Amino acid sequence: MSPNTKKTTENYFFVAIIFLWHFRIGRSIIYKIVPEICNAIWQVFQSIYLPAMRKNQWERMAKEYENK
Repeated sequence: MSPNTKKTTENYFFVAIIFLWHFRIGRSIIYKIVPEICNAIWQVFQSIYLPAMRKNQWERMAKEYENK
C-alpha cells in the first residue's frame, strides 16, 4: 500500500468514525455517503488545486528529473 493510499484510507476511517459517533448514523449509511461526499469535493476542487499541467511544465519537469 502506498503512503498516499494508506493516508487516504486512514482519513476515510477517521471521517467515518466521527460521523458514526457524532451524528448517530449507521455504519452502512456512512460507508455509502462518505465516498460520495469525497468525490463531490474532488470534482469541485481538483481543477483549482491540482490543475492539469501544460506541455512546457511537463518538459521542464522531465528535464529536472534527467538532471538528477
